[in-house]
Amino acid sequence: MKQYIDKSAVVAEIERRLEEYRTYPDYQIDSNYMELCDILSFLDTLETKEVDLEAELNTWRHNHFHGRRDADATGEYLERASQLDLARHFFILGLKAKRE
Repeated sequence: MKQYIDKSAVVAEIERRLEEYRTYPDYQIDSNYMELCDILSFLDTLETKEVDLEAELNTWRHNHFHGRRDADATGEYLERASQLDLARHFFILGLKAKRE
């Protein structure tokens, strides 16, 4: 299973380490420092995309229940087929986001 991490947290940690590195009394740019800079540069090329999950859930609920009971359908007691359909919807949403 894939796990995702917060890009900004990784960038912040690398920047923290670079800043710490610069405070060393005998600071010199070496291969370790350059490697961190290269990783930071690579991370800047990665795009992240925010998704409004509440809107996606509302869209799924509207499509799944075909416009019926939108105000009443909280999703608390979904049948197995509905749960699988919901999982499929968000899986496909993830694939689309990955391609963009």
